[in-house]
Amino acid sequence: MDYFTLVEQRRSIRDFKDRDVSADQLEEIREYFQGCRRLAPALSMDIRFYDSAIQKKLEGIAGYKGFVIGAPHYILVLSEAAGHYVENAGYACEDLLLKLADMGLDSCWLTFRDAQAMKEALCIDSELSPVALLAYGYGKREKELRHLDIKSPSDVNIVVREEHVAPKLSVNDMVYYQEWGENAELTVYIADNGLRRAFYAACLSPTYLNRQPYRFILDEGTVVLIQTKDAMTDEYNAGLNLGIVMLNFAAVLSQRRPDEPKWIFGEPQKHYDIPDGCQIIAYCLV
Repeated sequence: MDYFTLVEQRRSIRDFKDRDVSADQLEEIREYFQGCRRLAPALSMDIRFYDSAIQKKLEGIAGYKGFVIGAPHYILVLSEAAGHYVENAGYACEDLLLKLADMGLDSCWLTFRDAQAMKEALCIDSELSPVALLAYGYGKREKELRHLDIKSPSDVNIVVREEHVAPKLSVNDMVYYQEWGENAELTVYIADNGLRRAFYAACLSPTYLNRQPYRFILDEGTVVLIQTKDAMTDEYNAGLNLGIVMLNFAAVLSQRRPDEPKWIFGEPQKHYDIPDGCQIIAYCLV
């Protein structure tokens, strides 16, 4: 797959056509999931497929403020609830959604807060825990794209763009050079175009309410991922966000590298002075 093109062109669709995905496509999705990219391959995971009938069952349980986007198909991913399993799910599911885009399918993430309520609503008998819910199918195309700029629950702006929906923050604002707050002019500091493309792909990552609560520090051959404080993003959604960001960065960079870059959870040996409320999540050697 051409990850860079898929990340750049994919849109989060919230209005789907009444058109089913074929049985062959469902099997292709199932098979791809078994071998998709993961941060923690040792964690057990499972995938469940549902049709539009589950929408009513999930009302009040899933979706932003309990509103479930209607779609012809849904995927629920379950995981062993062990170390970094939420980030791992974000990583694996983002890879899966890019595969759907490569197949000509559209999708969007759906949030939920109560995994046990999800299991009860869908009568799931499994030791694994629901960790990610995805809606997908064939989306209805719009001439203009609307991007939600959510500053607070009472301050929501709809920004209309004719073509590409750019990140709320530019790459130069998202990536610091060697220390916190030192903005990196990537065209100056990075000769490697593959690394610039990887940062750009990471900035295009879908995040809960489009908040983008993360930053990077580029320090020679090390990229450090930092979670920033955000009152509107809870721990669960923050974990998914980070997994999505890590996937888009690593997948795009791997197109210019012989081996896929590996994210390492925790802090590198070098100390970085970051603001209170921020946390170093992982780092990657590039």
